[in-house]
Amino acid sequence: CLGMGIDKIFPIHWTSRLHDGEWFIKNTEAEAECRKVFDEITAAAPVLTGMARLQPQVGILAGNAQWLYGWEPVWTGLMQDALKEHFHMTLISDEIVGARLADRMPLLIIADNRNLMRATWEKLKQYVQEGGTVFLFGSFAETDEYGRPYGEEEKKAFMEHPRVFFMGAGYGEKRVSREFFLAG
Repeated sequence: CLGMGIDKIFPIHWTSRLHDGEWFIKNTEAEAECRKVFDEITAAAPVLTGMARLQPQVGILAGNAQWLYGWEPVWTGLMQDALKEHFHMTLISDEIVGARLADRMPLLIIADNRNLMRATWEKLKQYVQEGGTVFLFGSFAETDEYGRPYGEEEKKAFMEHPRVFFMGAGYGEKRVSREFFLAG
């Protein structure tokens, strides 16, 4: 936990007078036990130095154009399933999508983004061209941010890309781990 960003550690206790660290453990067994823990942390400092939070390799696109119509409950469901299954995912916005994202986040889940910005559409094409993989659930890119429909041929070409997988009409009661397994 220290290596991934937690910057403060305090002994857990039930009684104290002040919030500033007066723990009432001086000259007790608890002080000796705390000393052992803090000594271990100090000894591990060379290993912990330079560590950073684990970066998620799976993103869930919460597209800006879809936000105009409100938050999609499926995004919450995906995150809840991910947490339950101990998958390390994060929500991302249109600004992050692009060719460079494929190296840092090789899997992108797009669930019920019926409305997709034209700029994001182009960046998604770059993302898969650079090696990113996309799982699509439900509606995808029916219209752009102005309500103009996308061409069927353009959508078909993207959805037939070897690293784009259409996982079904809707996420519904499906579970993330099951869908990942079925897609290989």
